[in-house]
Amino acid sequence: MLRRDLLLLPILGTGSLGAWAQHPNETTGRVLQLEWVAGDLPPFAWRSTSGPRGYGHELVLLMAQQIGRSTQVSYYPWARAVQLTERSTNIGIFPLARTPDREKRFQWLVPLLTVRYALVTLATDRRMGVSDMRSRRVGVLRGSPIVRN
Repeated sequence: MLRRDLLLLPILGTGSLGAWAQHPNETTGRVLQLEWVAGDLPPFAWRSTSGPRGYGHELVLLMAQQIGRSTQVSYYPWARAVQLTERSTNIGIFPLARTPDREKRFQWLVPLLTVRYALVTLATDRRMGVSDMRSRRVGVLRGSPIVRN
């Protein structure tokens, strides 16, 4: 079994935090509702038959409660969630891996955790190196930092 560890930091990020988190709407004078997008990425966030779950989901609800704001979390396919956040000035996203490619594209709020990713094969396969993987199919989540969006 091949094991290649990669550390990524899923965190809460936003397209543009300034106008979104603290300032009232210029037209109505009311503070905007916190809008979040997420993908089904257990254990961080996912939809279940009993409703949204995951510690990332719970964290955004607690943050909104702490600052006395209403919030809404919408779930989308991951690549679409990333695109919505990049194109908006008032949407946050979680969990988002902080990578060099994404560093300047988002404003980063708070680290959730450090995750160790591993590349694994079936136990029946012989031990492989990275060069052996070049001829194999490798599946990754669309919109993940492994694949440029």
